[in-house]
Amino acid sequence: MSESSMNQATQDAEFWEFVACTKCYLPYSSEENPTIPFWLTECGHVLCNAHLSPDQSCTCCGTTNIQVVPLQQQLDSPMCDWFQAAPVTLDNIANALKFQQEMLYGQIRYYRTKMQQYKGYVERLKHDSGAATKVKTSSQSYSY
Repeated sequence: MSESSMNQATQDAEFWEFVACTKCYLPYSSEENPTIPFWLTECGHVLCNAHLSPDQSCTCCGTTNIQVVPLQQQLDSPMCDWFQAAPVTLDNIANALKFQQEMLYGQIRYYRTKMQQYKGYVERLKHDSGAATKVKTSSQSYSY
């Protein structure tokens, strides 16, 4: 296992130590009660099985008709992001920003180049139009 993988595993394990029921604060990885199911609500709360409401409302904030998923360390996106250590999340955000910035700068460079090309075309058209007007004016003065 590489050092960065070990650091990642350590950061993840450290964060999971702080996950608990938001109602009674029973730790998720409680060694005293390892078989108690925990739930993640769509309103962003973690509830132990004792505080899961049968009427589909959140016992923490009162939101009704909520969806819940069993809490586990291997969650699907986007919920898995909620449980990543902050440095990992910040690294992911930084990488996304770098990618988006590079794409934006590429577009800016492309359109700047196009703008310069079109400026050249416009200048040539102005020049050619001015020359054509002079020729036309000159030929009209000789047509008596």
